[in-house]
Amino acid sequence: MSKVIVVKAEDCAIYHAPGAPHRLVKILTTPEITGAKEISVGMTYCHPGCKGGLHTHKGPEIMVVIHGKGKFFTETEEHILGPGDLIYIPPGVKHGYENVDPVTTLEFIWIYPVPEDTKPLEENWVKVKEHKFKEK
Repeated sequence: MSKVIVVKAEDCAIYHAPGAPHRLVKILTTPEITGAKEISVGMTYCHPGCKGGLHTHKGPEIMVVIHGKGKFFTETEEHILGPGDLIYIPPGVKHGYENVDPVTTLEFIWIYPVPEDTKPLEENWVKVKEHKFKEK
């Protein structure tokens, strides 16, 4: 029988982009956190005025908005998304996002089926808080 693993958002590591403390990321799971080798999941908090510029990943990315309103864009498209909306970005496609609400924080969950896509964030962003690992 498998044992389920619960990860509490309050226990997650928090990072911010270099020079952009108004854009925070919580890493909910990586292979090191839960042992799941096939997925990484996190949450981004993009405060008013914040923008995540164009970048790519080895694998695809799924983003689901849970709060606020944001513009999600590629080099050729842009879409305004709100709570419950999902966007799928194919592997290698340059993409970014921007909070378009002057008052409300844009919050979204991101999912990478290629966990290595989380490594640049962990290696290049500023860690604000360590993850509190629970026994697996």
